[in-house]
Amino acid sequence: MLLARVAPAVLGECGRSVAVLDRLCSFEALAASEYLDLDWAGGGIVHVCEVLGAGAVRGLLDGGEEVNLAYRDRPDGVVEPPRAVAAEDVARCAAQLEGIGPEGLPAALPSDPDAAGTLLGEPYASMEGHPLDYMAAHFTALRRFCRVAAERRLAVVTWWD
Repeated sequence: MLLARVAPAVLGECGRSVAVLDRLCSFEALAASEYLDLDWAGGGIVHVCEVLGAGAVRGLLDGGEEVNLAYRDRPDGVVEPPRAVAAEDVARCAAQLEGIGPEGLPAALPSDPDAAGTLLGEPYASMEGHPLDYMAAHFTALRRFCRVAAERRLAVVTWWD
């Protein structure tokens, strides 16, 4: 899963122009620091955050409005259409992530690596070690990414490629 922090003006341009959205999803529209690659950690992060009372994370990673319906017709497009989450919702998510902190993650999963992997499903079920070993760095990166987006009042666009 990929994320990009975008200003409202850029988001508006993406909604009007498939070419502009394609540049965003091709990592050409913004500085590299405005993108985040969660790899396959998103589903596990959503589960852990919901257990810990941070339901806004699902809205960030699974919600939002489709940015540009015409983008679906691109032959070399992304796996799922890019979706935008409004700055207010990003701020809510950031606040909930700050409330958890990485030290809170172990409370959401069984301590047994196999049980935790089974609970989360793939890709965690087939990983060696505890799922938190993989998830913790991605969680910390998402937390930092959302904090900056909230401070700058930016929306977030998400997509799978």
